[in-house]
Amino acid sequence: MLTEQTTASRRALRHLGYLILAGVLILAGPAEPAHADETVPDAPQLSAGYVSGTTSIVFTWKAPKSDGGSAVTGYLAEYSPYGYSTWTDINVGPAATSLTLAQNSLTYSSAFALRLAAINAIGQSEWATLTFHSLDKPGTPTITAVNVDYEALDIRVDPGVKPTTSTTVTATPGAHTCVLAPPQTRCLMDGLTGGTKYTLTAISVNPAGTSKTSAGVTATPIGRPTAVRNLKAKVVKKNGKRRIVLTWTKPANLRAGVLSGVTVVDQRNHTSRFYPWRTKITITKVKRHHKYRFLITPVTHATGDSYRYYGPEKAVTITVH
Repeated sequence: MLTEQTTASRRALRHLGYLILAGVLILAGPAEPAHADETVPDAPQLSAGYVSGTTSIVFTWKAPKSDGGSAVTGYLAEYSPYGYSTWTDINVGPAATSLTLAQNSLTYSSAFALRLAAINAIGQSEWATLTFHSLDKPGTPTITAVNVDYEALDIRVDPGVKPTTSTTVTATPGAHTCVLAPPQTRCLMDGLTGGTKYTLTAISVNPAGTSKTSAGVTATPIGRPTAVRNLKAKVVKKNGKRRIVLTWTKPANLRAGVLSGVTVVDQRNHTSRFYPWRTKITITKVKRHHKYRFLITPVTHATGDSYRYYGPEKAVTITVH
């Protein structure tokens, strides 16, 4: 049988245990919540949309600059005809960087709004919003720069702020073209004739129509120069020694290059030497009763470029008596 004293002792011990447990909890402090250092991600970096074909719009984006410490698990996209309050949801996977919206009304001038949010384990980011005016005719493109290359032109084009399906650059004379599809702004037009001045124009299209033709820009690709002209060789005697004097005149067509030098090959002595551009050279080490053959090659370079372009060789033969 329990006495009153025993019961009181047990109550005292139980009370002491509660006090000890409470002390431990106070010392330990409150429990840390899960994901204390994690937040929702930043908004994704939504880029401009563009028309693809005749029945869809493509939107592209980059991942958020910060995922908030928790990996992005997907994206939520919503779109609506611009000015309407009804939004249509589209869930997108975490690896996606673009979204294609099929629209049957792209043949009419219209506008759409797209908003995109990134999602992680903590929640949803703020919206990134883009308004896309789909189908006005493209604005007039602009050829912003042309770099000269060997029988080619490196062309940069600004297609304008309105969406395009493609932009075509045309070079005349001839029927040379290069085509840029969004988001391209640069194309290489090759197969041209070096030394020929071309006029470049650009035109953009989308399903709503065709832009006006851009202002013309002229450019001349570089080519290999033609051969030197009037190549002659003669033997002269000075101080009792015979020498060969070679003379020539510059090529008829430098094909947009700048004369930088000439190479002289002495086939009898198996030597070759490059000289800064000149039209005369004297060969001093020659022997009587020997036949000599020389090859003369003009060398050019493009303005602002040290790369050399070699023209065709021209030969001359002479015998020292």
